[in-house]
Amino acid sequence: MGKFENASEDAKRLLQKVGAWEKYGATGWGDKKDKAIFETSANAVSHATNSKWRMWEYYTPELETLVEHYYSADYANPVLNISITKLY
Repeated sequence: MGKFENASEDAKRLLQKVGAWEKYGATGWGDKKDKAIFETSANAVSHATNSKWRMWEYYTPELETLVEHYYSADYANPVLNISITKLY
């Protein structure tokens, strides 16, 4: 399990541990197939669908509370090291 924010580093560490980094992770990704897995270009601005902002159409304070409650055991697990980010 890894955090999306750390996907690039987590994938590299995992693939190196199993001896698959060079073959499957180091290159061959991205539009030009010249990036490592989960690597983004420095000039990447935003997702093409603007999904980050569309979320606000559906994600309400009430839903945020439900999600926090549903995943409370995950947030409390020190191994996962997940912190709650309040949106509202």
